[in-house]
Amino acid sequence: MKPARAIMLGLLFIVAASPALPEEVVFTPGTMTLEELMVHANRYGSTEEKYTRKFAAQDEIMNRGTASLRYLINNTHIQNIWFWIFSRMLIEKLPADEAMPVLLDALDSDKTDVRKSALFFMSYYDTPEHAEIIQPCMEDEKLVGMTMRTLGKWRITNAAPAIASFLQHTNERIRVVAVNALRDIGDPVAVPELVTALGDPIFTVRNTAARALAVIGPAAEPALLNAYGQTDSIIEKRQILRTLCDLRSTNCIPLLEAAQSDPDRGLREDARRALPVFR
Repeated sequence: MKPARAIMLGLLFIVAASPALPEEVVFTPGTMTLEELMVHANRYGSTEEKYTRKFAAQDEIMNRGTASLRYLINNTHIQNIWFWIFSRMLIEKLPADEAMPVLLDALDSDKTDVRKSALFFMSYYDTPEHAEIIQPCMEDEKLVGMTMRTLGKWRITNAAPAIASFLQHTNERIRVVAVNALRDIGDPVAVPELVTALGDPIFTVRNTAARALAVIGPAAEPALLNAYGQTDSIIEKRQILRTLCDLRSTNCIPLLEAAQSDPDRGLREDARRALPVFR
């Protein structure tokens, strides 16, 4: 027998003796676990089949509502952005009475990132009745930012003094978050601290404080006028004048007129540009 013929017969024998390959498993999202669905839901759709399965898996995750949210939130500590993305998609879909119990339960997680995610997503709902539950989270350095943000969105007035104390924090980001929370609350009780923040060494904090005071409105005007006369800081004076102009305070006109002859060029230019607004 020729060698080539022998090899061919041998291959035929192997194929005949081999067990039949199993048929391809049918893709049925409804019977899959959430872990299995996530494999398909966040994969790269490099083929039409993968692309179709990707979105079918995503739809199934969304359809499972609070069960999916609980699974996703409790895995937001994993270095996979899709857990956070799908959580947000569900938060935008689910009503508060379904989502909030899941988020509140997540505050008991031993994972800091899970607790942070829960606090963040709580701000999507107008549920100030839960403020007392989350306020203690301000004592945790890793959670204070998200806690202040949510308390601000919920407009928790009695949290304003505690939030204002973080305007002295050494971390710029924390100061900015505190200012934004006070802006959302909108209570004039925080005006003195926000006016002081106009002299912050970091411009992002100063600008954010100015916007917060503009939102609070005319109630901030007396403190701003008083602060202008009390400070020698050119940076603070310029920020105060800009804020008063944003408030359309006619009481700042004499200050603008006097500033036109100030030794500081920046202050003079600010006054020159602002005065026409009042004429």
